[in-house]
Amino acid sequence: MSTVNTFDSTGKKSGTLEVKDELVNAEISLHTVREALTQYLANQHQGTASTKTRGQARGGGRKPWRQKGTGRARAGSIRSPLWRGGAVTFGPQPRDYRLKMNKRKKRQALCSALTAFRTDNKLFVLESLELKEPKTKLLLETLDQLKLEGKTLILLDSVKRNVVLAGRNLPNVKVSVVENINIFDLLYHDNLVTTKQGIKKLEESLA
Repeated sequence: MSTVNTFDSTGKKSGTLEVKDELVNAEISLHTVREALTQYLANQHQGTASTKTRGQARGGGRKPWRQKGTGRARAGSIRSPLWRGGAVTFGPQPRDYRLKMNKRKKRQALCSALTAFRTDNKLFVLESLELKEPKTKLLLETLDQLKLEGKTLILLDSVKRNVVLAGRNLPNVKVSVVENINIFDLLYHDNLVTTKQGIKKLEESLA
């Protein structure tokens, strides 16, 4: 078991929490992290980009002019890719960009990212994170007490409406839940803020 510090709502150290080594003290595999990131980004592609081939472009059934005698280049259709308004050569067609990755490697990548947060002292575990009102000012006060620099990811154990609404106006803050954790968010943000319950859920799903 590894030990991480816990903080109260004022940003002061309130104690420690034991966390499974598999979660925050794992062997960091950069290759697996890169593979997981590539898979995540590829799966964001909708794959709906489409252009018309020569057979799909409307019109162009009649030869524009006779083959010889006009002094112009030979042309068989006004929908040639060489013409304005014509078809597209080798343009994108609808396709599936999705890549597959087994659960074990995906879990290894996430644990590598979480370990990096702990190693760099960028993992902040709060006793709890509750707001009486959905006000950005209240959430900002809590984050300011932790003296965070850069972009911050807040991982909640469950959807807390007031926290989600309060974080929407902060450009460098993203509020998410443990169920939606992904490698892109972990790599994109500089700090990770969660709660004791959030760590417990992470252990259940990853460790």
